[in-house]
Amino acid sequence: MEVDIKLNTPLGQEWESAESLRVAIVGCLEALFRDRDFGQAVGMVSRELVENAIKYGDWEHSDPSLFQFSFILTNDEIIVQVSNPVSTDENTPKELLDAIDWIKQFSSPAEAYMARMQQVAEQPKDSKLSCLGLVRVAYEGNFELDAYMDDNNVIHIKATSKIKNR
Repeated sequence: MEVDIKLNTPLGQEWESAESLRVAIVGCLEALFRDRDFGQAVGMVSRELVENAIKYGDWEHSDPSLFQFSFILTNDEIIVQVSNPVSTDENTPKELLDAIDWIKQFSSPAEAYMARMQQVAEQPKDSKLSCLGLVRVAYEGNFELDAYMDDNNVIHIKATSKIKNR
């Protein structure tokens, strides 16, 4: 089956946006592939990245149209990308980029997941940034993460996974 699906759309900063998007993606993939686990994994990845953007985005000082969601599915790979404005007054952009680099240092996503779980358990309760969602994307979703911040203070987080024979 030849597959080529592309979705590129602005999103609202409401928490409901993340769940609505997850449900739509799961439904689409389950209908196409009859593979519930695959649909659930991609839905989780999409939701985690959108929730991450909502939580850490700069919504007071930025153009809301900079919050973009992109979903590309081909025969070979799936790409989920979320872009959102961030404040350079806070350390959040650097921490997000550092978290993705940290994940890549491990020999496996499972190892990164266990290490992050241990860190979260040991950190103070008022800690703002856990990045556990990013580790879930790598481990539970089996996606490779990349990120960069552009000159407009927009962070772009991309999750990519190879498609196994379907």
